[in-house]
Amino acid sequence: MCNRVKLVLLFIILFQPYLLRAENLPTVKVNLIVFSHITKQTLKSETWPSQLILPAITHSIRLLPANSVLPQNIDTETFFNQYQLLDPNQVGLTTTIERLTSHGNQIILNIAWKQPASDKPDQWIHVFGGQAYDASGQPIAMKQLDTNSLSPLSNAVFWEINGLIKIDYSKVFNVATDLYLTLPQPLDNLNVQQYGLIPLITYTLKGQENLALNQFGYFDHPLFGALIYISPN
Repeated sequence: MCNRVKLVLLFIILFQPYLLRAENLPTVKVNLIVFSHITKQTLKSETWPSQLILPAITHSIRLLPANSVLPQNIDTETFFNQYQLLDPNQVGLTTTIERLTSHGNQIILNIAWKQPASDKPDQWIHVFGGQAYDASGQPIAMKQLDTNSLSPLSNAVFWEINGLIKIDYSKVFNVATDLYLTLPQPLDNLNVQQYGLIPLITYTLKGQENLALNQFGYFDHPLFGALIYISPN
């Protein structure tokens, strides 16, 4: 990622509120911002493998939509009231978003949720958003999307951002990311044309970082990045 973007992120991370501790907090608020910075320069910064990947979400937690009540037919082992998305007007971090977009970044996902702040081993949380694609790799009209739903688009197989977040607590928060950015393949890709492959390509971002309350964590990739911020709920 370019130096200018890194300077903006360094400013965001350094100038943070006073750090607190999470003991005795029943739940915490987690902000996740995923953004891309795709240019000819970043695309050519490395030789990318031609791969199309879906995250392994079978045993992950799906975030409960904001202000919703679980239907009786929902598996309660998969959905937890303590893992719930917040309303868009409760997400916050508007200044951070403005700083990122003012330097040419595109915001793909900007969500927040509440989850337990305990020292018990936590589970992976499934996060997704941005442009959706069907099984053949064709984009689905944005007007059809509803990511704040227990049953998102039935024909959405691939998402621009799809992946997993895990947050464990033991004196500090240990944050792990397993994120996948999926974009259309270049139109001149000969393999796509010759073999009729799904015209999408996936870039991966895996990382781990320890965070305190009211502290940003930054996960970097040449094409995209993720900011995570944990605060009292």
